[in-house]
Amino acid sequence: MIVIDGSRFAASRSATRAAVEAAQQLGGLDFQYVGEPEAADVVARLPGLKVPAPALAPGLTGANRTLAVLMTAGEDVLCLDDDILCDTWALPGSSRELVVMGHDERRHVAFHADRASALAEVDRAPRDLLGAHEALLGRSLPELVMEAPDEADLSDACEHVWSRLRSSRPPVVRLTFSGLAGDSATSSPRGLLLSSGTFSERLWSDPATFATAMTSREVTRIAKSNLVTHKCHCMSACMGLSNRELVPPFPWLARGEDGVFGVLLSASDPAALFGHVPVGVVHDSMRPSRYEIDWRHHNGRFGVHEVLIAFIVESTTSITKTSPPDRLREIGSALATIAGMGPADFIARVTTSMRDLRLEQFDFAERAAAAPGCPEYWRAAVRDYRDACSEAMTRPEFFLPVEFSGASSLEAGCAEAQRFVRSFGELVSVWPDLWEAARALRV
Repeated sequence: MIVIDGSRFAASRSATRAAVEAAQQLGGLDFQYVGEPEAADVVARLPGLKVPAPALAPGLTGANRTLAVLMTAGEDVLCLDDDILCDTWALPGSSRELVVMGHDERRHVAFHADRASALAEVDRAPRDLLGAHEALLGRSLPELVMEAPDEADLSDACEHVWSRLRSSRPPVVRLTFSGLAGDSATSSPRGLLLSSGTFSERLWSDPATFATAMTSREVTRIAKSNLVTHKCHCMSACMGLSNRELVPPFPWLARGEDGVFGVLLSASDPAALFGHVPVGVVHDSMRPSRYEIDWRHHNGRFGVHEVLIAFIVESTTSITKTSPPDRLREIGSALATIAGMGPADFIARVTTSMRDLRLEQFDFAERAAAAPGCPEYWRAAVRDYRDACSEAMTRPEFFLPVEFSGASSLEAGCAEAQRFVRSFGELVSVWPDLWEAARALRV
């Protein structure tokens, strides 16, 4: 077990180190504590490539995850946040059936007003969490279909999956996700207006359910069987990672870093698939159950992770390489090129990309609102959110990522954002060599 400690305070770091040392004395497991000195030692053993200093320094969540990727290169790993309790649970009647999920959501979800209500809904009992992830992780889809205990359900498989099955490289499950009870790991409920399948069915079921979902982050969310999909809703609170082959780095961010990681993995390895296992854990965060901001007053400001995701997706249209390492280098080069524009051109690129992203999201939500059976309260919510965002988008500061909104001026904030994108592009460009070196050294 590797414990990467990004605590801000010395007392917290001392307490965590002491806890790891106490666990080591129990025997039976190999515990490794990684703070700033240990991380520096890891970096010193790697090739002298140009790596932005924050990328591998314990602290921000993304940097911690990137360190974990390097220190487990060549292995499968289960990544756990520090507020995850392995109090396992499952839905009644859950099974090992294999279901290939298309574009519509098929996981079970329920929304709760508080943590106690969410946890009261689940039957917590010992289950094989590692075995649940190992059943899918690193396995090819043809292998999973052939070995499924019952006939695999491919009825919702989309053309993306079928085309990958016909390619020379069979699609492989690279990430797996546990169900969650408790904190949904989201900072805003506005993404629910873009939901589909079982999620939108639940939200459309009655106004009280919708009101709860839009004010409280407490959920029970889980697959009822083994779900495999090409769509990556990457939330890494409890995530299995097949790190036997190259995976990308995380950006050194405190939020949204896992979304960038998932999109970057898909872009660099088109054969990557993602799995949801029918075993859940408890996300017992210290955050309050209620969202801090009323979603109706949220103006749609975006984070730098959304800028990176948009640029990565845009860059895939011009990628010429086929191998994941080469594709990753091309994406990194594309990010660095965008960030190398003049300030005015960079701001214009961000503005266009973010405006297009919001308009695409609005169009999706409005198509759903036009469907028969859509309740009026959903339609009203979509209208309110679009009106708030449209008004906010008339102001230049809307297009400055929130992480840089504290800069001395709009221009200074944009320059900071530009430097961040350039630095991350440089990391992505050299990452294949770093990852290979880490695997060779068995860091």
